[in-house]
Amino acid sequence: GNTVVQAGDDLGTITWAGNDGTSMLFGAEITSTVESGVGNDDMPAALKFKTNSGTTSTTERLRITAGGKVTMGNYFTANQIGSYDAALQVQGTTEDDAVISINRWTNDTGGAVLQFFKSRGTSGGAVDKASDGDAIGQIRFVQANNNELVQGNSARIDCNIDAAPGGGDYPSRLSFWTCQDGSSSVTERMRITRDGDFLFRAIGDGYSIFPTAGNTSTKCGFQFKQTAGHNRGFALLEERGDSNCMDF
Repeated sequence: GNTVVQAGDDLGTITWAGNDGTSMLFGAEITSTVESGVGNDDMPAALKFKTNSGTTSTTERLRITAGGKVTMGNYFTANQIGSYDAALQVQGTTEDDAVISINRWTNDTGGAVLQFFKSRGTSGGAVDKASDGDAIGQIRFVQANNNELVQGNSARIDCNIDAAPGGGDYPSRLSFWTCQDGSSSVTERMRITRDGDFLFRAIGDGYSIFPTAGNTSTKCGFQFKQTAGHNRGFALLEERGDSNCMDF
């Protein structure tokens, strides 16, 4: 008949099995399962990949959703977390299931790499140089707030282009952002510029470039800026509780 399948129904399974001396046991499976939204000319389905860790049954390890999201860990419902509905989501309810480890095993000086790339190309694989101010990559920290997953941006680290790039010239900066109590948005707190200057406590759009007003020739590598309120200046505190003083 024409009975409509429902979300959760299995459409088919590829199974690998073996005899343990007593009975046949599944060692691995790939299953296609219907997701919600079945209708005329519409059959959303996921692929589930399962392995056997040494028991009598298989356990799901990875899922490709109907929308093309790849989830792994021990929780397989794809979610938008923060600003992004990520294509790859590692989710877990234990410390081991929610960890990504990049390992390199070579007898040389090289180490593991986490790489971010930016091109202004207009299609996949198209190469065009980026522009001053473009973001090369971000590391974001997001927390849940009751049942809210989309908000909750709490901190981030950005890498941006810090001047017009050219052949063999790739100026960049790092900026560090946190969210203060009572706020729902992050604010830039520290920046390391293309010249290696450390800049703190930006107010408005700009950072202080020169150490004192009117000085246009000498930059200070370590700078604080505050235009109003508290947290002005710089202090070194000695709290040893003895007669020794702080050394400089």
